[in-house]
Amino acid sequence: MGKAPKTRLGAEAGSLSDEVVMSARGISKIYGATRALRSVDFDIHRGKVTVLLGENGAGKSTLMKIMSGVEQPTAGTLILDGQEVTFGSPTAAVARGVAIIHQELNLCPNLTVYENIFLGREITTAGQVDKRTQIARSETVLQRLEEPINPR
Repeated sequence: MGKAPKTRLGAEAGSLSDEVVMSARGISKIYGATRALRSVDFDIHRGKVTVLLGENGAGKSTLMKIMSGVEQPTAGTLILDGQEVTFGSPTAAVARGVAIIHQELNLCPNLTVYENIFLGREITTAGQVDKRTQIARSETVLQRLEEPINPR
């Protein structure tokens, strides 16, 4: 079986609280003969910036995908607000307040910028997609990010 590179997990900066809001305990992930993660423990503290560092192929993206419901662990548990959780999908994770912005963005080239931003979480009014609100919110976010992109 392939051996996962060593990864340094959980270097934190900034401090507002020692409260652990989410934990990964003993997380392992195996793809065929490749062991992507081996018994990883990782904590996210409320009000702290948490840095995840490691070499290419160390399993950083795999861990984040597991913690956000994109992938399922081969072994181990996730704990959210002190309770063990299982996210069967990213939608289930978002429903519990867990979401990430993936390093590898998979955009839909046939959609507009605002449609990509709200893909899977469209704003609706009276059962109809509220295009005007989605465009306005997209413009606000893009301005805050200082990105001169037209969301239409």
